[in-house]
Amino acid sequence: MDRVNFRKVADFLLNVNPEDIDIEAIYRSCSGRYYYELFHAVKSLLSEKYPKEFNSAGGGTHEALRTCCTLVADKLNDSEFEKLELKLRTIHNIRVKADYFLDRKFTKGDLVTAQVESERAILLIEALLGKYFPQKTA
Repeated sequence: MDRVNFRKVADFLLNVNPEDIDIEAIYRSCSGRYYYELFHAVKSLLSEKYPKEFNSAGGGTHEALRTCCTLVADKLNDSEFEKLELKLRTIHNIRVKADYFLDRKFTKGDLVTAQVESERAILLIEALLGKYFPQKTA
């Protein structure tokens, strides 16, 4: 499955909104989809382009990906990887709130933060790929 489908599912759910499902439940579900699109994008970037750091950080767990971002940031002296780690952490925290803390109100603002920050993080990944692994032209 292409990771982009996570975002497509979230966008679909936001547009459908059946009357018998509380909108907060949809917001919570969508935030997870936005997080997992980003999770898989970061995992692909790090495992394919920085396998040494990826493996030494512990692989593809949530915490390991954040650790790996820090390792790569230190290796390259590039704060953009620190920004990526922060975005990943922020959206992960929103996803945890959505999935595990049902007694806490989950707002449209929480959802929008997950949605917008995941989009920004994907753009950051694309910029990092362009910076360190530019496409060769014929």
